[in-house]
Amino acid sequence: WTSINEIQVNEYVVERSLDNDEYDKIAQIAAHNQYELARYNYVDEDAYVSDCYYRLKIVDQDGSFNYSNIQYVAGKSNNQTNDIKIFPNPVHQNFVYVEIPQKGYYQYKIYNISGALITEGVFENSTEKQLIKMGSLENGVYMVLVQDDSGYSMFHRLVKQ
Repeated sequence: WTSINEIQVNEYVVERSLDNDEYDKIAQIAAHNQYELARYNYVDEDAYVSDCYYRLKIVDQDGSFNYSNIQYVAGKSNNQTNDIKIFPNPVHQNFVYVEIPQKGYYQYKIYNISGALITEGVFENSTEKQLIKMGSLENGVYMVLVQDDSGYSMFHRLVKQ
């Protein structure tokens, strides 16, 4: 997520819910406290197989807080994004294939293990194998987020060796 003019913000608390009613704290991230654009990322390594809802609790320095909009992420078996395959894994070459089950618009983003966005792109109207170039990425663990045009998302863990 991004923020601007966050001078009074103390921290961001990432919260997750299975029912969009009761939320649990899963991460606490200190604010940068700057006027210019600040970028944050968090990868939920313990994401559930079922649907999840996420929100940010934005805590100011005086202890007051507000909530962000809620973001929904579909769990396994609810969506076509779950049938997406990324291979080979681990990656030994300079590319990976992405196999898409249905025609449509898909956006992908690759994050490093610290949650920083490394690269992004789109696939449109093809059920063929798509190619993501990995040559410029260092060896390590990455999270690949694939999101379809309806907003459903799925994370894939990817290791480059």
